[in-house]
Amino acid sequence: DPASVMDTLRAKETYSFHCQGCTTRLLEDRVFKRVLPLPNGNWNAIVDDWCCHPDPFANKKLLPRAEDCLLGDTFVLLGRGSNCNQTLTEEVTSAGAADSQDTKKPCHRLALISCASCSLVLGEAVAPGTLKLYITQVVVRPAVGDGKLDASLNRSAFLERTVAARLLDLSNSLSSFHFSVQTPDGKVFLLLWVLNGDSIIATVPEKSVGEESSISPLASLSPSLRATRALKLLYISCSNARASIQQRE
Repeated sequence: DPASVMDTLRAKETYSFHCQGCTTRLLEDRVFKRVLPLPNGNWNAIVDDWCCHPDPFANKKLLPRAEDCLLGDTFVLLGRGSNCNQTLTEEVTSAGAADSQDTKKPCHRLALISCASCSLVLGEAVAPGTLKLYITQVVVRPAVGDGKLDASLNRSAFLERTVAARLLDLSNSLSSFHFSVQTPDGKVFLLLWVLNGDSIIATVPEKSVGEESSISPLASLSPSLRATRALKLLYISCSNARASIQQRE
């Protein structure tokens, strides 16, 4: 299940990494000696509550060692390796003051990593030799057989399950139900409010509605009758008319 990528990564297992857009294999098969969770994404904002002395983590990044995989809220950090120059491209962009009315806001450079085959943005190069891959952009699978990914993978369904699973996990672990979805440069374009995580949606074929057979004991065994879990939420879009197509989607 692509929605459980964060839960299935284990140490000493072999995994393959594929582009979500075109299923191209991005990295050589990886075996991690350590798979470790990172602190919550906003940990640096509350570090003063942890320490009674000056912030020991100021201007420091939490980066993986050579054979580590670090799990963030919505990304994984891992070593780049030496065999991905043909599958990944890197583009350095400026973010911050150029897109803001606030001229005092610093402008920083962002190194975006994209798939060389379909140009889908996959993550960032946060340090030399270190990749930050977004879990909505890559598919991680145990390396078995020929390692090829099913080309019929539905990206819309993949995104829906992945984002819903992370929202549910974070709301349960943090007891927080308000979220903002941001671009890599920190620009907010969607506000979410998680209402219910235990809703059920029942799907009944239209031809069965009103028929006596739909309420018979045998009807419950019909493969066409389905009940699935659903996440109920409210959202507000913060994007303007100039927002990119990828953001609007």
